[in-house]
Amino acid sequence: MRTHGWKIVLLLASVALADRSPFKEGKWQITVQMEMPGMPMAMPPMTTTQCLTKKDMVPRDPQHSKDCQVVDMKASGGKVSWKMRCTGRRPVEATGEGTYEGDTFHGQMTMRMSDPRSGRPMEMKQTMSGRWLGACDSK
Repeated sequence: MRTHGWKIVLLLASVALADRSPFKEGKWQITVQMEMPGMPMAMPPMTTTQCLTKKDMVPRDPQHSKDCQVVDMKASGGKVSWKMRCTGRRPVEATGEGTYEGDTFHGQMTMRMSDPRSGRPMEMKQTMSGRWLGACDSK
């Protein structure tokens, strides 16, 4: 009898720990710094606020999100990686990864596309940081 009691306690503890992901659903403020080789000066950082869920932990650019779709997302604990495809005037393939730790997020994404002037392949890198603001607004 005593052995079964300990097994139940260990099982419940492992279930509780499995649910304790460092990712928090809710409203996140995400700041993105873009780097593009050959640019004469750095672009200013862009900050957005977005609602992220365990189903979709990938920060997105709200101006282009209608044309972009996450085609592969893997999440384990607070780490997330993804592949994204964007259609439209300038198709883009992107890969990214990030880490959620409590109220903070850090990540990077590499985007590959064709240069609109020359048609040659080009690459842009984004560095992302974020902070959790609280619950998402009700709609």
